[in-house]
Amino acid sequence: MVARRRLTMIRDAHRRESPPRQPADSDGSSLADDSVDISWAVEAIDRLHAQFAEAPDAAPQPSDPPSGREESPPGPLGVAVVVPVFNGAAHLADCLESVRLQTCHAWRCYVVDDASTDETSGIAESFAARDDRFVMLRHGRNAGLSAARNTGLAHAEEPLVTFLDADDMLTPSSLQRRVAIMQDRWRDQAVAGAWGPTHTVQENASLADSVIFDGEHHREPPIHAATKDGECPFNVHAPLLRTELVRRLGGFDERLKSGTEDWDLWHRFLRHGYVFEHAGRSAGLYRRRRQNMTASGPLKHLDQAFRMLAAAEKTALVDERLAVDLHAAAALARQRFAAQWLKRLTQYSSIVLATSGDRNAADYRRALEQVCGAPQAMMDTLEINTRDGLKRGFGIGGQDRLPAPAARQIARLSTVVAGNIRTAAARAPRADEEGAATVDCRPLLAEPDVVVVAETAADVHDLVGFVRRLRARGWDAVALDADYARGDQGATRAWQCADVPTVPCNHLRFGRVRPARLLLCRPFGPLTAALAAAVGRAGGAIVEWSGGVAEARLPCNATEETSFDSHWTAEMEVPEKSAGGALEPVAPGTDTPESPDGSGRPDDGPSGGRATHGADLVREEGPLDSASVALLESLRDKHRGETIVVIGNGPSLNNTDLGLLAGMATIGVNGIFYAQDRLPEPLTYYVVEDTSVFAENTEAIKAFECRYKLFPTLYRDAFRDDEIDRTRMGFFRMNLGFYGRNTGTLCLPRFSTDAVQRLYCGQSVTIINLQLAWWMGFSRVVLIGMDFSYTIPSDAVVKDHLILSKSDDPNHFHPDYFGKGKTWKDPKLDRVLANYALAREMFAADGREIVNATVGGALEVFRRMPFAEALSSA
Repeated sequence: MVARRRLTMIRDAHRRESPPRQPADSDGSSLADDSVDISWAVEAIDRLHAQFAEAPDAAPQPSDPPSGREESPPGPLGVAVVVPVFNGAAHLADCLESVRLQTCHAWRCYVVDDASTDETSGIAESFAARDDRFVMLRHGRNAGLSAARNTGLAHAEEPLVTFLDADDMLTPSSLQRRVAIMQDRWRDQAVAGAWGPTHTVQENASLADSVIFDGEHHREPPIHAATKDGECPFNVHAPLLRTELVRRLGGFDERLKSGTEDWDLWHRFLRHGYVFEHAGRSAGLYRRRRQNMTASGPLKHLDQAFRMLAAAEKTALVDERLAVDLHAAAALARQRFAAQWLKRLTQYSSIVLATSGDRNAADYRRALEQVCGAPQAMMDTLEINTRDGLKRGFGIGGQDRLPAPAARQIARLSTVVAGNIRTAAARAPRADEEGAATVDCRPLLAEPDVVVVAETAADVHDLVGFVRRLRARGWDAVALDADYARGDQGATRAWQCADVPTVPCNHLRFGRVRPARLLLCRPFGPLTAALAAAVGRAGGAIVEWSGGVAEARLPCNATEETSFDSHWTAEMEVPEKSAGGALEPVAPGTDTPESPDGSGRPDDGPSGGRATHGADLVREEGPLDSASVALLESLRDKHRGETIVVIGNGPSLNNTDLGLLAGMATIGVNGIFYAQDRLPEPLTYYVVEDTSVFAENTEAIKAFECRYKLFPTLYRDAFRDDEIDRTRMGFFRMNLGFYGRNTGTLCLPRFSTDAVQRLYCGQSVTIINLQLAWWMGFSRVVLIGMDFSYTIPSDAVVKDHLILSKSDDPNHFHPDYFGKGKTWKDPKLDRVLANYALAREMFAADGREIVNATVGGALEVFRRMPFAEALSSA
């Protein structure tokens, strides 16, 4: 033990250096240099040393802390600054600028947009465009502060992390000073982080105020479990922390929606024995807004605060593999008692040791046992108390001037005595009182039998019956809430409607939820692949659901290369869990998917490496604007229960009675303006996705008359402000991941249930229209003009994915549609079909339908109906 070796070295040094003992003057003020002789005390110390080393009832010690025992920092310590933000456009620029102006330059800032609907993403993207140290991440659905922080934490690659709310600011030297402390204390694994005070400022505070408050502060003692009497020790952006340690302790609890989520995390650190060092300098500014979380829900916040304060008064259940000092788990009252007892015990033991030559007089091991394992972090004043006791024992007054040699001898002896006390306290049994109230501070929250991962509401519709059977027979089966990390496709809402409990995906990511089995269904994206890899490495089994939307699977999807040994089907017999039955054995080492990012490298899971959270949401163009958000929100469920006709542009449109469209809601696309004279009335909605169509027909698209026009945000700059009627024209965020080769979502069909946040591309503009129809609440979608048949003329020029026409267009209702001189793209009908299949199942899962009323054609994935019948029976 390091402490024991150090004690031996000090003891041997005392033997070599201690002069013979001589009497002191009565008042102690004229002590000679050699007047204090401690050689006689070394024998007693030797005896104590042997007692401590041979103590038969020593408590078990925690294993090495999770970060390992590195002898030196891994080079200069970089910092991840995680900024969660929801509709924070008012203050975000100041927040990010305070990061950019740091005197420490080794940082990366992860901005996590928690599904904002204001200009938040545009502000963040502008910083990322100017400085590649800013990383923009998006949530697919609003999930709250804890989830946004955890998503940033999951992405962090740097060894240190700090969390900065979007309305707060760092002082200019905030990171530099805290990094210096951690660089110096890196080898001390009990030091979880370095913190600095934060200053409360008014809501209208500016960036200049961060400079004013950038000052030094008196260094305070380290914060440990008993320091703050159970209170929250500091604001969320005060500490700079070991990144890996935050992950291993579980990150923020995403169940806490009303505050105290940071308080909860800090106390998880403290109850495992970690300490926070004071940095001696301001960390940042805390902007006090009138409409903050505490003010908007004070009673909920008080309830959470009561829970936290009450928890401090209980003995903590901790994960001994993560703890650096098991005694910090003692109840707060026990720790208060230990602090007082230690102070008195130390002083009086030192007095006895100094006033008596009796070796047995210093035998205070039994008295130390009464401390019942005082946390090591409480002992930072032991030397002071020991030195005070020794002086009193030697008859030295508190104000007496002590000659240097004598002072050194007393200091040496106090170090030995304090070291022995630390050793004894560390080895003393913990104060686990039988029947005492306990609070669970372990990171692990649950170990369910099965966690079910459904990508879409259609998958839930397919899985829910089987999951209910599992639960009815005693199996602990829960579903994964992952929509916020990968885009809202209705899965979480569907599980909730089915009364199946859900767990956050970040909790699974950080090991807070540790399932025996992970049940997934195809096709799946990069987030599911990463989570499956992490579960597999932890010894869980990966099971594939053999149902689902088979037509939605494409060989070009990277995850299709992954195979699994275990498969479950809807027809499987589910045994009673209480009878010990098992569908299949849990087999560690089950094949787990590799990262679909093209690297071939498995995701590194909870123990490190960059996460793939948010990879499902890359390749999204353009920020949202408030007017478009308002327009899209006004269309939500506007047509609940109605029928809409989605008009394709195939040749069959020339054989379709378009007069039947009178009085019907309609969506037309791209070059439908060529048929304007045949339409009985203006279209209800008009959508353009294809970049070639827009570039080659911009003026015709602008001139086309209809009730509403909806375009991707990438076309916003093509319109002057006076060309936009905000009540009738809007711009939606389009996710291009289906086409992206470095996103992990190439050829992954997806279906958005939140048009405000995004719409997914799927090889055809009709996929966009079907998502819009779902958003608007239509119960039936009737397709016309969907011939689903293309030929490439022999005289066309094909270059990569673009086709240049040299003659009339044979694939559309008008010869000029993609006629001579026009460019178009290979339709890749197999990919269109996969997206159609998913759309069909998404509508069916919600009790709605898509029917095909096209005259002829080759599209058979939807139920066919005559056009007139489809409209009359709606």
